[in-house]
Amino acid sequence: KKLQRPAVQRHLNEMGRNGSATATISLAQTVLRGALQQAVNDKIIAENPATGVKIPKIVNKERKAYSSEEVRKILLQAKGSRYEIGIHLMFGVALRQGEVLGLRWKNVDLDNGRVNIVEQLARQKGFAFTPPKSASSVRTLPLSPDLVAELKSWRIKQKEMLLKAGIAWSEEITVLSNEIGTPVTHDLYLLGYKQVVRAAGLET
Repeated sequence: KKLQRPAVQRHLNEMGRNGSATATISLAQTVLRGALQQAVNDKIIAENPATGVKIPKIVNKERKAYSSEEVRKILLQAKGSRYEIGIHLMFGVALRQGEVLGLRWKNVDLDNGRVNIVEQLARQKGFAFTPPKSASSVRTLPLSPDLVAELKSWRIKQKEMLLKAGIAWSEEITVLSNEIGTPVTHDLYLLGYKQVVRAAGLET
């Protein structure tokens, strides 16, 4: 399905409604625009659907907004951490926490540099994959070349990690998993994320 400008605008608006900071939304727009411009340059698409979209106004001021420089500090601090790839997906593609935790390899297209967001990990006992909150939250997003490289590298490490535990890797496994291939819980991920942010000298 062709990605069009209204779909990009809906995605940014949805991020705003779900509490994403202005800097995070702006970064998401920048990443999308850059990835799609490369597709224009390669003559894969005729025009860039991420140009001309507007950053939505954020009414809720309670959530901490990070500047682009602060985001870079967080990403640098995340390097080598247990949840590094999840944090990079959160900021690099502007995924919500449930979408990061529920992203399975079957919905990651590294050959074409994109992810299909069709489910999220629910906040409940056990592991349950549920559809996103709204129809507009079901979307396909481009990945930057750097993030594609990071995902490829992480997939190799994950396969080796699971092999040590006697677990066979499959595309049904979540991108962010523990040592035995099960999804990371919301609480554990949030704890790890906050530790990274604080180690970067920032408030959560």
